[in-house]
Amino acid sequence: MKKPQAPGLSDSTLSALWRKVVLHVGRNTCVICGGGGYLECHHIIKRRYKLLLWNWRNGVPVHKGDCHATADRLGMSAAGPAWYSYLLEMAKWTKKEYLMKNDWSESEWRAGVKNDLSAELGGGA
Repeated sequence: MKKPQAPGLSDSTLSALWRKVVLHVGRNTCVICGGGGYLECHHIIKRRYKLLLWNWRNGVPVHKGDCHATADRLGMSAAGPAWYSYLLEMAKWTKKEYLMKNDWSESEWRAGVKNDLSAELGGGA
């Protein structure tokens, strides 16, 4: 049985905050076609890389369907040059290795993720 997370650090809370930040940073504009409207958030490096799951640098806003499929085909190119090296470096680590390297618990890491996301929104989530 999974341990319950500290308040505000659940998977669903962090996922919702991640989506909000990705849309904010992307100015609610699809990176493929430049349009607005309802947008999904595409993980540049797949979600199975748990260390990058809620990292806002690993997401871009896209429209559902063709735009999302195009972003998937583009892979790292969808990130743009600003985060390319960072994402490649972070993808080398497993979450477990990264937590051990930094001497963090799961809860400490989640709290750091939440702080990073909140800071990108100007402190307010």
